[in-house]
Amino acid sequence: QHLKLCTIAVAERMVLKSPCLCTSPCFAFASSRSFGDNGQGCDSEGTPAASALVAPESDDAAAERILSFLRGQGPAGVPGRTLDVILNWDDDRLEHVHDWVQWCFPTASRSQAHPDCPILTASSIKLARKDSLVLHGLRRIFHRFLKFLGLELCSHANGEPGDLEIRKLRGPSGFESRVPVCWAYNCAEGNHNWRRLSRVLECLRLLGLEPELEALHIQLLDLWARGHLPESALKSVQFWQQCSGFGNKPLPAHGSRQGLALLKEKLLELVSCGGKRT
Repeated sequence: QHLKLCTIAVAERMVLKSPCLCTSPCFAFASSRSFGDNGQGCDSEGTPAASALVAPESDDAAAERILSFLRGQGPAGVPGRTLDVILNWDDDRLEHVHDWVQWCFPTASRSQAHPDCPILTASSIKLARKDSLVLHGLRRIFHRFLKFLGLELCSHANGEPGDLEIRKLRGPSGFESRVPVCWAYNCAEGNHNWRRLSRVLECLRLLGLEPELEALHIQLLDLWARGHLPESALKSVQFWQQCSGFGNKPLPAHGSRQGLALLKEKLLELVSCGGKRT
């Protein structure tokens, strides 16, 4: 009997010295998530808890949330974060917030950095290609992203539909001011905006915005050839070729359009045109 009383006393002291699981925030969180308010999968009135009724979201339903966002009709995973809201973010916020790109430029590949973001399915890609609101929203955010990079989308002088080119912006907020953030080697992986560009290229290809895709691809190769990208960006440039679908096209040598090489190219252009500028 004495031994039994001693055992009980020791057990009581151990409980008093240990944190109480039922009042632990982690236990309370797990309890409310797993069992409902009364710990039995039911609320206080005995009806099944809401968490027990939520069915897993299908891939097509998740993809539809992306399309709804691009139409301007839903948020990008965060309440209130609509397309118009993101379009009005300044460059600093676009740089430092990392989970908006997956919504604005969706692909069929799961993001390694943000695996919870939905992806496009084969059926949603077909729908998006025919949805004028989705394509309009994608073009709007594409223009904004180009400005973030220090670039702009323009029509050629002939003004033919779909005949587009991308140019470097000039001025205080132009391309040169964006080089340290968007184009320079500034982290262990090079620059996270190079990875964003891979996603943008793939998204434009999947959703059929071919004029914008070709214009961006041409500008990226031009930046590489003119030495505006560091040589360490080679793997990224090669990956851009794959994402854009132009992987079979030859990659110009780095810096091949600089200095004397560029002058030689311009002279050859003039000779081939009979001395006239086109």
